[in-house]
Amino acid sequence: MKGFLLMEGLLKLVGMKTLYRLGRAAGAVAWHLLPQRRNIVERNLRIVLDPALRGKELQKLSRENFKRTIANFLCSAKTATLTDEQLKHCVTVGGHEQFAAPVLEGRGQVCAIAHSGNWEALARIRAFYPEVERYGSMYRQFDNPLMEEYVYQRRTERGTQMFSKEGGIKAPMKMLKEGGALGVLSDQFVWEGVYVPFFGKVTGTTPLPALLRKRAGADMVAIAVRTDAPGHWIADMGNVVDFSRSDGSLAGDTIEVNRGLETLIRESVLDVFWMHHRWKSVDRFAPQDKKTAALLENMELKPYRILVAVPRALDEALATVPLIRALKTVRCDMQVNIVCPSAQLGIWKTVPEVTHVLPHDSLKQLREALAADEFYNDGPLDLGVMLDGDMETLKALEPYGPMMFSGLDTHPGARKYKFRVKAPVLRAAPPAHRVQLYLQLGGLHGLDVATPSLFPVKKAAPAEDALILIAPFSRLGSASEWSREQWRELVSLLPGRTVLAALEEDRERAASLAEHLNVELAVGAPEALFPVMDGAAAAVAVDGDFPSLCSFRGLPVVTLFSTRLPDVYRPMGTFNRSLYSHQCCSPCFRKECDRDVPCNRHIAVREVLEALREISGKE
Repeated sequence: MKGFLLMEGLLKLVGMKTLYRLGRAAGAVAWHLLPQRRNIVERNLRIVLDPALRGKELQKLSRENFKRTIANFLCSAKTATLTDEQLKHCVTVGGHEQFAAPVLEGRGQVCAIAHSGNWEALARIRAFYPEVERYGSMYRQFDNPLMEEYVYQRRTERGTQMFSKEGGIKAPMKMLKEGGALGVLSDQFVWEGVYVPFFGKVTGTTPLPALLRKRAGADMVAIAVRTDAPGHWIADMGNVVDFSRSDGSLAGDTIEVNRGLETLIRESVLDVFWMHHRWKSVDRFAPQDKKTAALLENMELKPYRILVAVPRALDEALATVPLIRALKTVRCDMQVNIVCPSAQLGIWKTVPEVTHVLPHDSLKQLREALAADEFYNDGPLDLGVMLDGDMETLKALEPYGPMMFSGLDTHPGARKYKFRVKAPVLRAAPPAHRVQLYLQLGGLHGLDVATPSLFPVKKAAPAEDALILIAPFSRLGSASEWSREQWRELVSLLPGRTVLAALEEDRERAASLAEHLNVELAVGAPEALFPVMDGAAAAVAVDGDFPSLCSFRGLPVVTLFSTRLPDVYRPMGTFNRSLYSHQCCSPCFRKECDRDVPCNRHIAVREVLEALREISGKE
C-alpha cells in the first residue's frame, strides 16, 4: 500500500505527456524482459490481425503494444489524481448523445467496455456527463483490503458507484432499472462464461452485459478508449450495440456484444491490453446447448487448433483414432492435426477428421513442418496432446506457445512443460485395453468417449469370391510369429484365393514364404495395402501392426497372440477374434523365444479356421 501511495505521489510530479513517453520507454524494456508475455501478445495479435503474421513484422507490432500498454497503465494511475478540468484536457469524448440519450429518457444504459487506452478515464465519466446522475461500474475486488478501501473511496468520491462482482448483480440491476448507466469490462477471458467467437475465434466470454441488458430492459453501447497523441485519448462512447441479428439467447446476445467491441478495437488494435491470455484453453471443453452449437455452425470461425503427437509404434498410434475422432466432434471449430513418423503419413492422410499431417524423423524436419506456410497460416496452436513420449516434439513446439499441453502422466516432459491434463498410467491394475487409456484422457477433457461412431465399423459384406488375407510377419519379432508348416496347413484348407500381405521391410521374407505357400503376394507401405484389405473377406494375422491396420479398415481379422495379452492389445471392433494359448511364461514381451516352442505355435489350425468362419461367413 505504501508503495502504491509513493508511486501515486511521484506521478503527480510528472506531466501526462512526459509520463506517456516514459511509459513507452519502459514498455520497450519490458518487451525484452518478459518473453512469456510477449508470446501471449503475439498470439493475440495473430488472431485479431492476421494468422500469417510472423518474424520481424509480428515483433514490431508486439513491441508497439507493449509500449502503449505500459504507457497507458502509468497514465491511468495518474488519471485518478487529476481534477475534472485536467481530465478534460487529456480526454476527448465521442458519441455523447448516443451514450446519454437512453438515461435521459429514463432507461438504463449498459456499457460494454474494452480494456484499452487510458481505461481509468471511464471511471471518471461523470466529469463529461453531468446530466447522467447515476453512473456505476462493475469491478473485481483487490486482494489487499487497504488497497480495496482506498481505490473504492477514490472512485466513489468522484460520483461513480462501484459494484463488486463478488457481490452479485442485484444492486447493479436495481440501478439500471432506475435509469442509471453501468460499465462492465467485457473483453477479458472468463472460465465460466459462454463460449462464443471474439474476432472469429471461440473463447470464454462474460455474458454479464447481455444478461443485465435483458433483465433490466436497458440499452447498450460498446465503449473503448484509444490513444490520439502522447498524453491524450479519445473515448468512443456512442457505438450502440445492434441486437437485431441475435436469436434472443444469451449466447446470441453476447455474440452481438463482442461484435460491437470488435468494431471499436479495430480502430486501434495496439491500444488494447493484450498481455492476458484472451483465447485461453480450458481443461475440459465447455458443454454447449443445442442453440449455441447451432449458432456456431452457421458462423465462419477461426479454428481451435489441436496438435496430436501420436506414438511411433503403428499399432499404438492407431489406438488413438477414437480419441482423435472425439476431439474433432466436440465442437464445430475443432481442427485436429497429427505429428507422426514419416512412415505413418499415408495412413493419417486417409483419416477424414485430420486436417494437417506433419511427418518427421528428426527435430529439424518437425520444425520445418511447423513453420511451413500451409500449416502456420491457419493460426496459433491451442492444445497439444502429447502421446508420443518424445521430448523433441515439445522442444519443437516451444516457439509456438503459449498453448495447453495434455497427455499421459508417464511423458518425460509432463512436469517441465506443465501438462494441464494428465491421464494416469496405472502400473498395478487389472489388464485393460490400451484404447481405454486414451479414452480416459478424452474423458478428462470432457469429451463424450462412449459414442459408438468413434470406433471401427465392419466394412460392407464382401463379394462371394473375396480373398482371404494372411499376414505372417510381426515387428514384435519371431516370438510372435507362426511356423511355415502351420501357415502351409492353414492355406491348404482355406477356400478361394489367398494373398500374403507384408510391409516393405519384410519384402524378402514375404516373397520366400509366398513362393513356399504358392499364394499371391502384396507388399508395400500400409496405405498401399489398403486396396487389398478392402477387397478381402477376412484376414489372419500374427500380433503386431497388421491386426490394427485391418481393424482400421473395417476388415475382420483373426489375431494370433503370443508375447502380449489380447485383453490389452487386441484390435478394436467387435467383428474381430483373438486366439491365445496361455503359457506359464506369457506375456513375456520378448522378440525371440527362449523356449523350444513359442506360445502361439500352440494355437491349432482348426481353431483359426473356426474363428475365420465365424467372422467371415465363409465355409
